[in-house]
Amino acid sequence: MRPCLDACRPSSFEEVQQVFFDDNGMDIEDVFSHFDSQPLAVASIAQVHQAFLLATGQKVAVKIQHPGLQEFAAIDLKSTETTLRIVKWLFPEFEFSWLGREMAENLPKEMNFVHEASNAARVAHNFESVPNTVLYIPKVLSATKRTMVMEFVEGSKCDQSVHEYLAAHGIDRNEVSRELSRIFSEQVYIHGFFHADPHPGNLLIRPTSRSSGPNFDIVLLDHGLYFDIPDELRINYARFWLSLLSPPTEKNRQNRRKYAELVGNIGPERYHVFEAALTGRPTGTWVGGKNHREKKGRLAALQQAASMLEMSDIEDAEMDKLRAMVVANGDIMVAMFDILRHLDSKILMLFKLNELTRSLDKSLKTTHPPFRIFVIVAQYCNRAVWEDDKIRIALEQSKDRSWKGSYLRRWLIYQFRRFGFGFAASWMDLQGRWVILKAWFSGVLHFRT
Repeated sequence: MRPCLDACRPSSFEEVQQVFFDDNGMDIEDVFSHFDSQPLAVASIAQVHQAFLLATGQKVAVKIQHPGLQEFAAIDLKSTETTLRIVKWLFPEFEFSWLGREMAENLPKEMNFVHEASNAARVAHNFESVPNTVLYIPKVLSATKRTMVMEFVEGSKCDQSVHEYLAAHGIDRNEVSRELSRIFSEQVYIHGFFHADPHPGNLLIRPTSRSSGPNFDIVLLDHGLYFDIPDELRINYARFWLSLLSPPTEKNRQNRRKYAELVGNIGPERYHVFEAALTGRPTGTWVGGKNHREKKGRLAALQQAASMLEMSDIEDAEMDKLRAMVVANGDIMVAMFDILRHLDSKILMLFKLNELTRSLDKSLKTTHPPFRIFVIVAQYCNRAVWEDDKIRIALEQSKDRSWKGSYLRRWLIYQFRRFGFGFAASWMDLQGRWVILKAWFSGVLHFRT
């Protein structure tokens, strides 16, 4: 999504000064008592400098867009469009025009810092009512199209150095992973407004000053790329996940295909590829118990567990073998490109978000089972569906005298799922703690011998 300045070359201080003056009508010296000429971080669109406000002395982070980026972006978008047309002409089955559409729609938004400030304010407002949330959004003090002044927040990025930082501050990495999953699940399934680029560089972990809840904050940065999800799509997406996370009864198998079609316009012949892309897990078709698998079509090499919960112990070597098989099988690749061509952009970004949250869980080197974050997804999906059910029942009251029975039935389903997913979550957390305890006990014994 960011083809410009991939090398991340920093703009000179003279260029930074000129951009700031052009957008604000003031020199840097008129606003800041000190402005560090060396950037703290450089990305493809902008770079960030540390500074102190002249009026208050407050330490701030100043985000400055690279000069000329607006013009270069227009050229790059046109070049990309032309290249994709050539690819389509040469290889009709590998059609990438959807990528060009996404770039043309979203890159201008990312390059408008007023839009970014609005996104930051909106997500902060959304989480004001979330009890004991660990999410923290730095306050934006001012913004123009190419400059933004915001509160300076210190912490550790979720990179290779985060493990030492967490250990030094007594922060549980398993809990960090769980809270990350809760934050993005709240955004997707409850608010319908989500950050679509939560890579490690856009996340900081710091000790908290709160008196309750976890002992850390998760600071979310770079709010240029957000997506709204229409309520109907949000609920259907939640129902699709619930069907994936439920036992493979005939009804659930039907629901998986039903909601795949509603969410992504995915027909039966592409369903198993769509599910594998969404979950990052092998998929296929079941016709009965674990010893009765039906293989259909040329994509039958992808196999599905009875529910996704049964795939939590899949080995990395097996996944590497699966990836190699997918690359080698032209039919599967063609099916993937066909799916991408027809998917709504919001679903594509949800794909990306799923992969990023899985990657963050792995990079944190958590000790709980790898499927733990999906249990959190299930809990939020269950909540979203129940809230939608209540609204639907309220609308039905005047038309259907049996609404009380419908309410009771759906409430029982909600409670059954809530208990089941809650039990699974507690069991996985216990497993994670047991791994840590075994490692500690083994270390003690090794030290004594």
